[in-house]
Amino acid sequence: MLRDEGMTAQDFADRGLASQIQGELGLAIADYTEAIKLDRNCVQAYVNRGIAYQKQGRLDLAYVDYTNAIVSDPKNPQAYCNRGVVHRVQGEVDLAIADYTEAIKLDQNHVQAYINRGYAYYKVQKKLDLAITDYNKAIALNPNATQTYINRGVVYLAQKKYNLAIADFTEAIKLDPNSKSAYNNRGYAQQLQGDRLPSALANYCKAIALDPNYARAYHNRGILYQAQGRFDLALADYNKVIELDPNDATAYHSRGTAYQAQKDFDSALADYTQAIMLDPNDAEIFADIKAFLNEHNQGSNDARAYHIRGTAHQARGDLGLAFVDYIEARFLDPENAEATSKLKIFLEENSEFDFLLFIKSYSAEEQIPLLRKCLAQQVLQVCFQSEVEKEMREHLNALIKKIMPTTEITTTTTTTWLSSLWSREEKQDERRNANFNLKREEDKGYESNGLHSL
Repeated sequence: MLRDEGMTAQDFADRGLASQIQGELGLAIADYTEAIKLDRNCVQAYVNRGIAYQKQGRLDLAYVDYTNAIVSDPKNPQAYCNRGVVHRVQGEVDLAIADYTEAIKLDQNHVQAYINRGYAYYKVQKKLDLAITDYNKAIALNPNATQTYINRGVVYLAQKKYNLAIADFTEAIKLDPNSKSAYNNRGYAQQLQGDRLPSALANYCKAIALDPNYARAYHNRGILYQAQGRFDLALADYNKVIELDPNDATAYHSRGTAYQAQKDFDSALADYTQAIMLDPNDAEIFADIKAFLNEHNQGSNDARAYHIRGTAHQARGDLGLAFVDYIEARFLDPENAEATSKLKIFLEENSEFDFLLFIKSYSAEEQIPLLRKCLAQQVLQVCFQSEVEKEMREHLNALIKKIMPTTEITTTTTTTWLSSLWSREEKQDERRNANFNLKREEDKGYESNGLHSL
């Protein structure tokens, strides 16, 4: 971009701010860059360019700009607050809280820093009382901020203080009658109370009226309809959620429970399977699919559930986790030809993957039962080369020796350990009650950056 004749660094920074407000991030970044070329200490340009980079998902560049702003002006609270957001998004919550705290030290009336620190306390550290304290301070400083009431209400929900949560969501609605999030969350709180379902339904319907594509409200309304036994309406809402977001695992899970309640077991299994394919790490979905398969004789000792989840891990490229699930499936049902064939094909297709190295990433206490399952009853003889099996056995012996140093390790010792596994393994059959433990959804609150205008 050619430098405009006669423009100062401040001129470029101001024009960049105007472009940014209009959503023209590329133009804004170009002007901020020109401003910085003219003045290496232009804090406004660093902070605002950092925000633009952050909106583009370029967090590393945003971090550099916020840091440069702090170097240029160590007493600038907004730069610390914004850098804290980058830290939080990158999973560095302690550094995020440190930056928010520094912003508050520099400006005890910095509302955004209180909001963002409260969000970090709630969302990541689960320090709910500290989160409430920060939101209280933010509301005292700005009692007309709709989103802060929603944030505090969400924390009250986590504390099961439903009346306080409802009061906050109601206040948010007074401040902004078009806040779909406030209506959805108020409905969610009323539904959790159990005896205010008509009010909850009205709130979900209002949220949907405000935004006909609001997936959370459809999902929650579907769960409410299902609790009332209105399955056709529930299924219609779950279908809408899936239409809006085909990758929403919880929507497939919820729809699966509705199909199961209607005794449409084929559709239920298809939805449970899709849910676990989309989110194989969701313990609740996995527990429900195990319970379903056992209840309807679709599996043997949970083996099929592990087989399905293993397929999901494999599809996502998580080969180590897939291996663990396939081993569990084969171990639980050693006569199942499909499980054996699946494991063999999986190992052949991924022969370069170091499964023993993956097992070693677990603690010693976790490694031993996994190695024993690998070796017990010759589970892997048809799949692994003898050298790999030998390495696993040697590693198992070393772990036994480490945990039980007085034990003399012999072939008999290992064989005894392996054979005892069959009689000592205990499996839990996790059942759900008739109402199903479904996941309702609340809006989780927010954190924010602030444009810097001089």
